Amino acid sequence: MKKPQLYGILGSMVVCSIVLILLFVIKMNSYTVPEEEGIMVSFGDSFEGSGIEGEAAQAGGAAPKIYQPKSQQFLTQKSPSVSLGSTTDKKEKDRLENLRIEQERQASEKRQRDQEALAINEMVGNVFGSSASSGSGKGSGNSDKEGFEGNPAGRGVVNGNSWSLNGRNLVGNLITPRYEQNVEGEVTVNIRVNENGIVEGVSIGVPTNISDATILKAALEAAKNTRFSAGKGKATGTITYHFRLK
Repeated sequence: MKKPQLYGILGSMVVCSIVLILLFVIKMNSYTVPEEEGIMVSFGDSFEGSGIEGEAAQAGGAAPKIYQPKSQQFLTQKSPSVSLGSTTDKKEKDRLENLRIEQERQASEKRQRDQEALAINEMVGNVFGSSASSGSGKGSGNSDKEGFEGNPAGRGVVNGNSWSLNGRNLVGNLITPRYEQNVEGEVTVNIRVNENGIVEGVSIGVPTNISDATILKAALEAAKNTRFSAGKGKATGTITYHFRLK
């Protein structure tokens, strides 16, 4: 017998032995669906379900007691119930009341500022009201020279302060207010200038965010002392002073 044939026979025997061993070791369980079992119900045809008969009740036995519930005392709330909406209503009332108080405060402050501005205007009017003077005189000059027509723009800025007067020029420097207070803000002064360039009327204008009476008076006096170029008729304008912290 040749070696390859011998090896084939031995291999076949080994494989068969392994298969047989596996068949003995491994079991294939078959799954069986259990049948549904019914419930036995007795319909009374058997004596087994009759049970043991009880003794007959003795005649004339005691009557059964009747249960009577005792009266119970329930707790009642004597205080009036609190509505859920009462808290919300109170908050709304408080908000409206605070809003009304704030509006009244702002209105009172505005009235006070208006009264202060009016008092300052009246005070300055009394001081400067009688200062205007009129006079006449003769002048001399060269009639062949052209006259000064004025500034068409009529506005300018000097040292942070601005002025606006249609058709007029600033003569000299823009007078600045003299004050000692350490304040910051702006004051607008309405001015009325006559034909000679003299400021004959002043009042506090807008925008103005300073309410100090001394500062307002200083601004009015500075505007009153400012001079402009002459022109035909009267002119109105403004001077705005910017106050800075020292």
